[in-house]
Amino acid sequence: MNPATVHQPGWRKRRGNALLTFVFMLPVVFLFVGLAIDFGTAYLAQASLAKSVDAGCLAGMRNYYQGIAPAQTIALAEFSANYGQPLWGAGPVTPTVTFSTDANNNRFLTVNAAATINTFFIRLIPQRQTLQVNATAQSTRANVVMSLALDRSGSMSSNGGGAALPRAISTFINYFDDDYDTVGMVSFASAVANNVAINHPFKTAIINAANSFVFSGATYSLGGLTNAYAQIASVATPPNESVVKVCVFFTDGLANTSQDTFRVPALTLLNFGGYDSGTTVGFFDPTTGTKLNLGASTPTQFYSYHYRVLQPLVRANVTDDAQYRCLQIANAMRANGIIVYCIGLGNDIDQTFLQQIANDPAVAGYVPTAYDGVALFAPTSAQLSQMFELIAAKVLLRLSQ
Repeated sequence: MNPATVHQPGWRKRRGNALLTFVFMLPVVFLFVGLAIDFGTAYLAQASLAKSVDAGCLAGMRNYYQGIAPAQTIALAEFSANYGQPLWGAGPVTPTVTFSTDANNNRFLTVNAAATINTFFIRLIPQRQTLQVNATAQSTRANVVMSLALDRSGSMSSNGGGAALPRAISTFINYFDDDYDTVGMVSFASAVANNVAINHPFKTAIINAANSFVFSGATYSLGGLTNAYAQIASVATPPNESVVKVCVFFTDGLANTSQDTFRVPALTLLNFGGYDSGTTVGFFDPTTGTKLNLGASTPTQFYSYHYRVLQPLVRANVTDDAQYRCLQIANAMRANGIIVYCIGLGNDIDQTFLQQIANDPAVAGYVPTAYDGVALFAPTSAQLSQMFELIAAKVLLRLSQ
C-alpha cells in the first residue's frame, strides 16, 4: 500500500485548518500593520511639528527687539518655512504665538501647534479616520546688561572708522530692548570717558553720543575695558532674573597707552603712553588726554606692576605692558560672568591680543570657560557695520534659549 495514499486525507485536513486560521487572523494582522503604519506616520508628523514650533519660537524671541507684533509674524513665518505642507496633513496648521512676562521680569514666548493627519489603515475603525498631534515650545529671553567700550583715537579719522562707527553703533544698539535691557557706553583715546551711564532707556543717548565723537589721541584700551567692567559690575539684578552680561570692545589700533604714577625731577606724572603711529612715546594728562611737553624732564624709564622693574621707555614696552593689563581686566570680567566680544578694524591691530581678550576658541592656548566670546575683524571701515551685526546676533543667541 502506498503510504502517501494512506496519509493524504489527514494532510488535506491540516492544510484546510491552516488556511482557515490564516483567514481568521488576516484582519488582526491587517489591524496591527495598519496601527504600525498610521501611528508611525503620526510620530513623523509630531516630530515635524515639534521641529517647526522650536524654530518659530527661537526666531520670534530673537526678534523680540522689533516689538511683539513683528516678532509674532516672524515666528509664524519661521514655523511655516520649516513645516511646509506634509502629505499627511488634512489642512493648514496655524500655531498660536504668545508672549508673557513673569514676576521676576523674565520674558517668555510660547508657540503651540496642533495638526490633524489622515489615517490610511485604521480609518475603518469608527472615529479613527484622523489623528491629532500636538507640539509646544517655550523660549526665554534673558535681559542683557552690556557696556560698549569704543575706540575714538586719532587714527579713526584717517581710516574711515570715524564715519563708519556711529552708523554701526546706531544699527547695533537697535537690536536690544530699551525697556528691559541695561546698556551703557564708554570711549577711549589718550584718556577714557564715560559717555552714557549704564541704564535704560539707552538707545537715543548712545546714538547721540556716538555721533558726537571727536577722534584724536592715542589708544588707552585699558581705560575703556576698566570702565566698561565697572559699569557692568554696578548693575544689581534680582536673584531670579535671567541676565546675560556682555562687554563689546572695539578698537582700530594697538593698546599702547597706560596710566600710572611716575616721579621725575620736580614732577609727578599720572599718565604715559604712545601714539597710534610712529615710534615716539608721549605723556598725557590723565583727565583730558592732553599731551604734556616735559622737555628735559622726560624720563627714560618707567615702572609697572607687570615688569616690576625699571624698563626702557620705548613703545614696545609700553604696548606690552598695556596689553598685559588689558588681559587681566578681561580675565576678571570672565571670572565674574561677563562675556567679552571684540571687533578690530584695519591692519594696525594685534589680532591675537583681541582673541585673548575675548578668549576666542581660535586663539592658541585657549582654555574653555562658560563665558567665551569671539573676536571679529573688519579689514576696512566698509565691513564695520557687518561685524557689529554679527556680534549682535551672537549676543541675541545667548539671550534666547
